[in-house]
Amino acid sequence: MSSKLIKHMPKSALSFVRGTAARYLPEGGPKDWLRQKYTVSERTAKVEQLDIVDSGFGTIEGETYPYIELANGHVFYGYTSDEYENDYAQLDQAIKDVLIPEAYFVAYDYYRSYVDTSIFDQIKYYDPKPGDTVVQVGPYHGHFTTKLSHMVGEEGTVVAIEAHPENHRLLEANVRENCLDNVRTLNRAVSNTDGDLEFYVTTGASGKTYSLKRENFDEFDEITEDMISTITVEGLTLDGIVDDMEIESVDYLILTVNMEEANILRGAFRTLQKDLDLALVACSELSAIEEILAEHGFEYTIDEAFAPVVYASKRGLVDPD
Repeated sequence: MSSKLIKHMPKSALSFVRGTAARYLPEGGPKDWLRQKYTVSERTAKVEQLDIVDSGFGTIEGETYPYIELANGHVFYGYTSDEYENDYAQLDQAIKDVLIPEAYFVAYDYYRSYVDTSIFDQIKYYDPKPGDTVVQVGPYHGHFTTKLSHMVGEEGTVVAIEAHPENHRLLEANVRENCLDNVRTLNRAVSNTDGDLEFYVTTGASGKTYSLKRENFDEFDEITEDMISTITVEGLTLDGIVDDMEIESVDYLILTVNMEEANILRGAFRTLQKDLDLALVACSELSAIEEILAEHGFEYTIDEAFAPVVYASKRGLVDPD
């Protein structure tokens, strides 16, 4: 079979409707109202599907964070955000009785990352199997890490590598609270070289967002210069991390990072020699990524229904249909 298989997936019906509205409705009141009304209703409907039994605040390493507790025993910490006040106001009273406003985004993030992963479809073409080793770069707070942990089971391993120190603090707390004994975490930045890396950081509705490139924030009108700061994080290549952590095999590699996919792959030469599967979520530099994957003998497909997601495999891509 050819080492390069490219399919640009058709957009979903939802994306088509959104695109049509964006194209033909004039900017201003009607479009803004429709966009806000639909988005809020969509989010609140998802949160109301969760079987939340409690919420509140907890202390992690001297800092206070909101949490939710679900009937399935899951407990998740995250960031609070006052940008979701309108969402919370639309919730049914029954869920307001157990969900405090400050924990609304934690609940929404849990839904889209654990319950309904279709926002990025990270496991659309390859489902991690019991006993697999999954390396996840950019796990954020660990909602999807929890799902992966359950998928690979007690005999499997999930290695979750998070660069931002505070995000990593929440990741560790969520791994601990949910007794994910098969998950190993690491607070490092993954790149194509070893050494300290300076990240640009901003705080928004989704918590701490960071990138090695300042210009990556330019497309967001709500982010102003005074909202951006910098942090320094120790950087390592993926090959170096695999060696240091004595990871014998990698079955599945997931990258959910801010436009650094190509650099990470450049620092993973030995790792990419293995028979593994890849998911690169919301990525950039597609031509560079395609070149690297072809060089290492991967089949791959590109799904652009939501944001560019690259799926690649040396074992054959699963037909999602």
